[in-house]
Amino acid sequence: VMVNRIWLHHFGEGIVRTPDDFGTRGQPPSHPELLDYLASRFMEDGWSIKKMHRLIMLSSTYQQSSDENPRYEQIDPDNKWLWRMNRRRLDFEALRDTILAIGGDLDLSMGGRPVRLDAEPYPVRRTIYGYVDRRSVPNMFTAFDFASPDLTTGQRENTVVPQQALFMMNSPLVVEQARNVVRRVDFKQQANLEARIDLLYKLIYQRSPTDIEMRLAKDYLTSDAATEWQTTPESAWEYGFGEYVPTLKRLKQFIPMGNFANRAWMPGGKILDGSLRGVNLTADGGNPGKTYAVVRRWTSPRDGYISIEGTLSHSSNDGDGVEGHIVSNRAGELGSWVAHASKSETKLARIHVYRGEMIDFITDCRENPRSDNFKWSPNIKMEPQANLSADAIMEWRAQRDFSGQARARRLTAWEKFAQVLLETNELTFVN
Repeated sequence: VMVNRIWLHHFGEGIVRTPDDFGTRGQPPSHPELLDYLASRFMEDGWSIKKMHRLIMLSSTYQQSSDENPRYEQIDPDNKWLWRMNRRRLDFEALRDTILAIGGDLDLSMGGRPVRLDAEPYPVRRTIYGYVDRRSVPNMFTAFDFASPDLTTGQRENTVVPQQALFMMNSPLVVEQARNVVRRVDFKQQANLEARIDLLYKLIYQRSPTDIEMRLAKDYLTSDAATEWQTTPESAWEYGFGEYVPTLKRLKQFIPMGNFANRAWMPGGKILDGSLRGVNLTADGGNPGKTYAVVRRWTSPRDGYISIEGTLSHSSNDGDGVEGHIVSNRAGELGSWVAHASKSETKLARIHVYRGEMIDFITDCRENPRSDNFKWSPNIKMEPQANLSADAIMEWRAQRDFSGQARARRLTAWEKFAQVLLETNELTFVN
C-alpha cells in the first residue's frame, strides 16, 4: 500500500488505481510483479521512503516525456501501460509554493505554529503550515480540490473549474509575485529587452522562449510601453502598511489598507493580533504601529523628472518621535528624516522616474510607539514635456488628492507580462 502511494505521488495514478481499496471491489494492479518487486525492495532497504523515491525517479519509466504518440494512444488511451509520463496538475500546496518561490518570497523556515493563508498580512510560509479550519475551509483551498479534512483521502480528485482561472487572474498572491519577479536584482541587471524576456522564461518555465514567443513578447511590451496612462490625481495614490527593514532601506512587504472610516484608511481583513491597533493614514498624516510602518505610495504615470516637497512634523513631547523615508522601488531610499516634537523639511529635487515606478512615503515608529501621531502630506511636481497633451496631470498633492476609494493597483507592462506567464498551464501542470 505504501509503495503504491509513493508511485501515485510521482505518476498521478497508482499501480493499483484504487489506493484506498486493495480488496475485491478495488481495481487489480496494472503491473503486479512490479508492485511486488518494489514492496520487497522497500522492506530490504529498511523501509526507507527516500531510497524508494530515488529508485523510482532514476527509472527510464519515470524519465519519459509526456509527448503524444498517435499509435500508442489508440492501443492504450488511458496510459495504463505507461508508454509516456502522465501530465499532472500541481496540487494547491505545490502551486502556491511555486509561485512564491518564483517571486523570491517563499519562507523555507521549518516548524512553528500554523498560519492563516487568507488573513492579512498574507503570509509567505510554505503551504503545509496553513491553518485548516474544518468548519470553514478557505475558498482558495476548495477551488483547487483540497482534500476534505474530515475524511481519509488517498487520492485527490482533479477538477477544472472557472474559480481556478479566476484565482490566478485576481489573487493578490499571484499579482504580488508578478511584481516581485520583475523587482529581482538579476532581472534589473539584464542589459536589454531580449535578455529580460529570456530570464523570465527561465525563472518561470526553466527554458528559453521560442522565436515566436520572443517576437510576441517584444511586440506586446513595446506597444504597451507606448500607451499613455489616463489617470486622475487621486488614482496615482495608494495607502498601505508594511514592515520597514532599516538594513535594506526597503519595505519587506506593502499591504494595502482595506478599511476607510472616519476620514482615515486603516488595515482591513482578519487581524490576528494587536500589532496593527491604531495604525492609520489620513489626508495630512497618520499613525504608525510598533511593528508596521504606514505607507503613502505614489505611482508615476509616465517617464520624467519630478521634485518632491513636504514637511514631516511630530508635535508631542512624549515618546521618541517618528522616522520618515522616501523610497523608490527602482532606486532605493532617496531620503530619510526624523521628527520629535519638531518639523523636518522633506525636499528632493529633480529625480528621474520611469512609468510605473513607485515612490513610497514611509513613516515608521522609532523605539517607543507612544504618541507617534504625525503630519506629512507631500507634493510632487513633474517637469513639463513637449510631447504631452495640454490636460496631462503634472502635479500631485497628497492632502488634496486624498480619497476613500481604493485605487486599482495598475500593473506595469513587465508586471502584466510576468502575470500572464504565471497563469499558464505550463506552470500549473507537470508536463
